[in-house]
Amino acid sequence: MIIAHISDLHLNFNGKTTYYSKVEELIRRVVMSEPDHIVISGDVSEDGRDEDFLFLRELLIKFEILNPAKTTLVIGNHDIYGTAINIEDALSYPDRCKNTDYDERVVNFTSYFQELFDDTGLFRSTTLYPFLKKAGDIFILGMNSIERYSTRNFAASNGIVKKEQRLAAEKLLSTHWDQASPLLLAIHHHFYKIERAKESFAGKVLTRVENSTMKLRRKKKLIRWITDTGFSAVLHGHFHQQRVYKVGDVTFSNSGGSIKNGLGPIAKANFINVTPGNLHAETLSLDTKERILISIK
Repeated sequence: MIIAHISDLHLNFNGKTTYYSKVEELIRRVVMSEPDHIVISGDVSEDGRDEDFLFLRELLIKFEILNPAKTTLVIGNHDIYGTAINIEDALSYPDRCKNTDYDERVVNFTSYFQELFDDTGLFRSTTLYPFLKKAGDIFILGMNSIERYSTRNFAASNGIVKKEQRLAAEKLLSTHWDQASPLLLAIHHHFYKIERAKESFAGKVLTRVENSTMKLRRKKKLIRWITDTGFSAVLHGHFHQQRVYKVGDVTFSNSGGSIKNGLGPIAKANFINVTPGNLHAETLSLDTKERILISIK
């Protein structure tokens, strides 16, 4: 079974660069490759705007993949808290985050893609996350890794998966997962420390800031849980890089560099071939011949 993994589309209705054309061409090319399933692991929107969610919804309809059998989607931190678009926004961003109704934003995000969360083959408890779905020959567990805003998460981009969500996931898995079938985790945050080769002083400072403000808290505990539970692969984004790596026997796919990768018209997607007892992942680069769209104000 072939899973196409994309992430961090950062559609930006209110920005100078919208990424609308590039994302549309990426999805077109991914669909043309005829994967069995597509996973989008968060940060659909740069600024958490309804216009961006609506645009992606219309694309999923256009390419006939607004279908739980064909697509799985989880939420990212930008989908809840947005971002500071300019210097003026940066000054007011902490207050904006503080006044954000976290639960309301999660519900709002989900409402634009409700069909993906309404399938009879999708299981969850009383909350939107975690959820478990059967997609062909595999199972996909979706989790929400976005940490609520606080002084320790002042940039609104750190993550955490608390014990309550893990326990709810364990209950879903014990009831519905056929352990003979591969199990994948769809989640937003990355699982490794950010490093750059041959960094300048400014680069080292940036890396330190990123590792402080973009980290997944209690990461080691979550990795142990992933390993002990028996996941075959973890599909995530958050850090804008295409990377396939392993932690123990588990394959991790970061597709955070799908769009924001500094490569102009080049978009990227990871493709994971999953069969019982075997998994192979690779990154494909797609030339979208992007002409950057400028918002009309």
